[in-house]
Amino acid sequence: MSAPIVSVVLPVYNGEAFLREAVDSILTQTLRELELLVVDDFSTDSSRRIAEDFAQRDERVKVITNAQGKGLVGALNTGLAAAAGTYIARMDADDVSLPHRLQRQVDFMESHPRVGVCGAWFHIMGSETVIRHPEDHDDIKIRMLGHCSLTHPAVMLRKSVLEKHQLRYDEAFREAAEDYHLWIRLAAVTELANVPEILLEYRAHGAQASQQTAQRLIARSRQIRLMQAQALGLTLAPEEEGLYLSLVMAAPPDRTHLPAARKLVARILAAARTNGTYSVPKLQAFLERMLAQMPPAPPGPWRQLLTRLLQVLHG
Repeated sequence: MSAPIVSVVLPVYNGEAFLREAVDSILTQTLRELELLVVDDFSTDSSRRIAEDFAQRDERVKVITNAQGKGLVGALNTGLAAAAGTYIARMDADDVSLPHRLQRQVDFMESHPRVGVCGAWFHIMGSETVIRHPEDHDDIKIRMLGHCSLTHPAVMLRKSVLEKHQLRYDEAFREAAEDYHLWIRLAAVTELANVPEILLEYRAHGAQASQQTAQRLIARSRQIRLMQAQALGLTLAPEEEGLYLSLVMAAPPDRTHLPAARKLVARILAAARTNGTYSVPKLQAFLERMLAQMPPAPPGPWRQLLTRLLQVLHG
């Protein structure tokens, strides 16, 4: 097989239910010069056998089996280390890439040499929901202050950027938000982008996250948001953290917090001007929009009681 343009890294652990469909969606891509690295993380179901069946029929498929379970981060880093392509695409064992996904992303990366990470829009299976992340680097970075704005299984990475800066997924984030943490580190050394097209069908199902996992994700994501504030040069007092998080997460508190929010916004913008890594006009527009969206203060207890009495009287 000739050298691949793209190495697709697909980690799997007990993913037999959807693995065939996910693999098929890669092997039927319009871009043919690829390798598919299926990293089996010591599955106890038929995932490894399914992957090996594909490998026997298509030389582009390579199965890597961890001798013991390393977890998602370990499996991902195993795949990155084995990747031979110019570009590395992520794929999950339960999603479906549209046939032109890889070609479209390669074309984008080839025409945008400053971009090291390229995501895409995606559709949630069984719904009418399409997630449209911001497209350009400045908008993504600002949105990333509050939310992960690159969808992990829809991402393509420039291998040379990972190698130059010796970047891998961090084992400290093996429990959750490993992708969000990698993106903010990459944003410091390269440009990020999202192709404004639906290139992935994303499967949402109950097996993906337990309540415990969801709690870890919330905690890790909060940590990453505060790390970005620190990297911006913004020192937050403990009592300011909640207000800062509500603003960058686009969930502004009520207008009783408006004076404090205005002061905090001024400090954020001052730090951004000094830091120089954010588009200050775009950041200012975003934060001013958050101030404008702060809802009215809730009524006091007496007004609440009067409202309830009037509701009762008027039945």
